[in-house]
Amino acid sequence: MPTKMGDKGRRPVLIIPGFMSSGLEVVKSPTKSWEGKRIWLNLTQVGFQSLHVRGALRKNEEARSVRKLKADKSSEQMHQEYLKQIECKSKWVRHMRLKSNLIQERDGVEVRPIKGTSGVDYLSPGAITESLSYVFGPVLKILKENG
Repeated sequence: MPTKMGDKGRRPVLIIPGFMSSGLEVVKSPTKSWEGKRIWLNLTQVGFQSLHVRGALRKNEEARSVRKLKADKSSEQMHQEYLKQIECKSKWVRHMRLKSNLIQERDGVEVRPIKGTSGVDYLSPGAITESLSYVFGPVLKILKENG
């Protein structure tokens, strides 16, 4: 049955994102390089990608174990990379934590929802991570293709 909404009878679509599937970005940060970056859910900001995908955590534990009494240059470099990733995870936690009243953000930190459909298409946009983290991405693509 034709409608007055348009020549093809299309109706508007309302997308209501879920609590855990909405992207968040850093608006204000003590770490200026984090401002404007997606924080929820960005695997590289969390530090998981390099720690777990490439096995840095396991390799670091092996390199620092008692069995390796002599610390060589490569194991020290690997340990320094591991420490950088731990720092990255710590920064992520500092941005996501609230004050003790569990209502207010920490001083100097503002995290806000990403506006528009880019905040609900994929949790972790990227060539590899999109297919693993889609929320409304495929639905949005089909809707756009159909006008």
